[in-house]
Amino acid sequence: MEKSLRNIGTDTLDLIQYHTWEDRWLADERTVRTIEKLRQSGKVRAIGISLNRWEPWNGIRAVKSGLVDAVQVIYNIFDQNPEDELFPACREKDVAVIARVPFDEGSLTGTLTLESKWPKEDWRSTYFVPENLRSSVEHADALKYLIPAALPCRKWRCDSF
Repeated sequence: MEKSLRNIGTDTLDLIQYHTWEDRWLADERTVRTIEKLRQSGKVRAIGISLNRWEPWNGIRAVKSGLVDAVQVIYNIFDQNPEDELFPACREKDVAVIARVPFDEGSLTGTLTLESKWPKEDWRSTYFVPENLRSSVEHADALKYLIPAALPCRKWRCDSF
């Protein structure tokens, strides 16, 4: 924490997050102790967790424990699983939600086509393999009718986004 604060040039961080949280970590008293110590230090205003792509329910125990202030979870028009259990728990405990990949890794920006290509070292070259790219483009194309005609769009890509 001290090194991060020095690197950033500040005395306090508004939010730190545990990456790809596992609710089983709640059983480890070191986790709880560390979070409490960070809060008491005054160097962190809020503690958050980010959830694994396929496990939006994995943070529910952490939310209900009162230990976290924010949850980052994948949420977009294609993946709304967090609405089932996670969001109600967050509302109940007044925990903030950070929507991760709201544009579905870019598929909802209107810029992907079946011909889209990326350099080999770009993460999209492994994520958007032909079957994923085709599915992503088809899903996005099916939603084009939802974009109001009054928006200043070119090929349904809106500058206002």
